[in-house]
Amino acid sequence: MKKSKASIASILSFEPNETELRTQLGHKNMDWEWFVKASSQLGVMTTAYCRLEQKGLLDLGL
Repeated sequence: MKKSKASIASILSFEPNETELRTQLGHKNMDWEWFVKASSQLGVMTTAYCRLEQKGLLDLGL
């Protein structure tokens, strides 16, 4: 769970980390099903979607 919280926290961050996130989320091993479940359980799915949209990263698989 620690890794999932760190990954989701980097998406929610207001830091300019688009390049790092693009690499991380664009990796062929990215488990989008896990991401949806984890962010939903933490209650931040909608916020994560909005942050990905603001960072221009929706083309990565959502």
